[in-house]
Amino acid sequence: VSAQSFDGVREAMIVLTRSWDELKLIRKNGWLASADHPDIDPLRSATTVRDHLNACAEMKEVDAYADDFRTWLTESREGTSRLVELLTDCRAEGVGEASLAVHAEALEAAYDVVSESRLECHSVYRNR
Repeated sequence: VSAQSFDGVREAMIVLTRSWDELKLIRKNGWLASADHPDIDPLRSATTVRDHLNACAEMKEVDAYADDFRTWLTESREGTSRLVELLTDCRAEGVGEASLAVHAEALEAAYDVVSESRLECHSVYRNR
């Protein structure tokens, strides 16, 4: 559960965009923090996105949204939970190319679930 509270789904989504952008950078860098952005921690960014999505799911406001929104939110929550799980495993195994190589396919699959759900949701609810 997120320690941060939000004034509605819209605000939570705006705030989580920064962490999602961080995840995109991390992915481009092979799931490692980059020299250009050493302050961006892969596990922290994934956890923040997951926690913000979980906070959204707990809002009463979500009940008023159509089934497609709730489905995409669920898919995104599951995908980010999987990212957190995998990045936690990588950290426990010693963050590095060898550990990431073992999990690379699963990391990409989890990322793709979130990315696709996000794009579909935005095409209906944000980008209109």
